Amino acid sequence: MINWKTLRLAALSAIISCGAAVAAETMKVQSGRTVTLGFVNVYDKSTCGSAGKPDVSFKQPANGTLRVEWASGKNGAKDHCNGRLTKGFRIIYASKKGFRGNDNGVIYFNYRRWESSPSKETHRVPVNVDVR
Repeated sequence: MINWKTLRLAALSAIISCGAAVAAETMKVQSGRTVTLGFVNVYDKSTCGSAGKPDVSFKQPANGTLRVEWASGKNGAKDHCNGRLTKGFRIIYASKKGFRGNDNGVIYFNYRRWESSPSKETHRVPVNVDVR
């Protein structure tokens, strides 16, 4: 089970929330299997609803593949929005067949703080896996 943690950027109306296991810990996964590591969402703190679909880019791991799927999930924020259903990204990892060892990559989520903001914020989520 994933413990949830909010990654907050100061004074933002749109906040990103993701699984602590994805953002801070090394996850143990089986070699050659495709696994969901967690759920990340950008939400509007005033409504708890999705703040939209951010642009996503990757630094792929050397021995596997990271991808995301747009889906419904529970907000993992440690505020009044915790547990509310919202839209966000499932983070999915698959190692190369036969690979065993540590693998890591990075997912970059780019989104506007406010709808009228001319520039986007970039939030970096490191992904570390121990492939067994």
